[in-house]
Amino acid sequence: MLSALRTALSVAAAALGLAASLQPTVALAQSCIQVPVSCSVTSAFGPRFNPITKNYSSEYHHGVDFGCPIGTQVVAADAGVVNVSGFSQSAGNWVVVRSAGNGPLIKYMHHERNIATVGNLVQKGQQLALSGNTGRSTGPHLHFQVEAGGQAVDPIARFCSRPPLRDGVLQGGTPPQSDVIDPGSQAAAPDGGTPPAMGLDGSVHEVLGDLIASRAMNPDYLRQIGSLTEPRLYAELAYMKAIRLKVQHERGQHRERILATQAMLEMLMADAALRPQMEAQRSIASRSGSVSR
Repeated sequence: MLSALRTALSVAAAALGLAASLQPTVALAQSCIQVPVSCSVTSAFGPRFNPITKNYSSEYHHGVDFGCPIGTQVVAADAGVVNVSGFSQSAGNWVVVRSAGNGPLIKYMHHERNIATVGNLVQKGQQLALSGNTGRSTGPHLHFQVEAGGQAVDPIARFCSRPPLRDGVLQGGTPPQSDVIDPGSQAAAPDGGTPPAMGLDGSVHEVLGDLIASRAMNPDYLRQIGSLTEPRLYAELAYMKAIRLKVQHERGQHRERILATQAMLEMLMADAALRPQMEAQRSIASRSGSVSR
């Protein structure tokens, strides 16, 4: 009887030890996040070639991009509260979720249409939006960004299952200490408000291109301006008129440069055509002067 009791106690102790050894793994499994779409990663976290500015030096990618056809279901990677559901000039139609228990801030960008609304309590795997190509985007995709302690972190290591990578996509690195997250992708306060607009972080032509594309490439733009209050609608119309005037000004300057270039070319062509005649006249005048002397 005593030996049986000892055996039972040793088995129980072993079970408790095994449970304790497995506890971090269980906690890790519970803290992992779900892959938000059933698409391949086309651009990883870290330094990369900037598809907007076309160089390697000005871009640190703060998330991962999933190349998805427009209309692909986007689901919540983690449970939490929707802080933002709106439109930003850089992020397009986007949703921001604060994970439960003061967890990370998770951002989903460039949607065709948002489904979740501000204040919603969402569960892991619940649909948030349909993917699209709105905002500052060069093609249909989902930009997925995780921020912890105010810093963007690589989501790949946090996924419960590893998403497929497109051929040639490399993993990113640790953000530099001076890393500043793009102001155009910051979350607004939970009580609402308009997501901040993209800053003037490019040339005039890039900014104009972004402003025009954020409207022309946003399938919900007409619906959105139809829901604006009268003052905001007038502000939007005035803003669009200012953009139109700036484009007209740029086109006028461009036309003046073309006309100046054409005039210079015509002068050079006239000079090339008349120079032989002028040289011949100078030569005749020089000869006639020497004969008269």
